[in-house]
Amino acid sequence: RLAAVVPSKARAPHLADSFALELHSPYLTAREQVLGIAEEVQTGPVMTASTIGDSSKT
Repeated sequence: RLAAVVPSKARAPHLADSFALELHSPYLTAREQVLGIAEEVQTGPVMTASTIGDSSKT
């Protein structure tokens, strides 16, 4: 019954504390990679309901 209340293995620090995730090396690496992706900026939609099927627009 004690095993149902107390986990048998200690959890990794970055999993036990949600704020510690920001200090976890793989998380920091992934966050930097995501932030390094250039954001797509467009002035408007490329395809609208009126241009669907229109072969002159690419």
